[in-house]
Amino acid sequence: MLTKPCGEFGEFIRYNREKNFISEESIAMLLNTLISFIKRMERGEVHPTDTFITEILKILSIPFDELKAKIWCDPPNNLCS
Repeated sequence: MLTKPCGEFGEFIRYNREKNFISEESIAMLLNTLISFIKRMERGEVHPTDTFITEILKILSIPFDELKAKIWCDPPNNLCS
């Protein structure tokens, strides 16, 4: 059973947010959350629920499976941080 998410999740979110020219403030407003949560998520300190992920996907135009694969490692192919 996995207990730790992959370390690259937050980087993936930040990369795609910046690629779409969306600021932390804007995505926080669109997601109806705090900027501090976005910052912590991008640093890999917190991980969103599937419902929240779905909202992120709509904003960043990322396929669900692509983002979900970045949250939880699939051993033994990927190492979790």
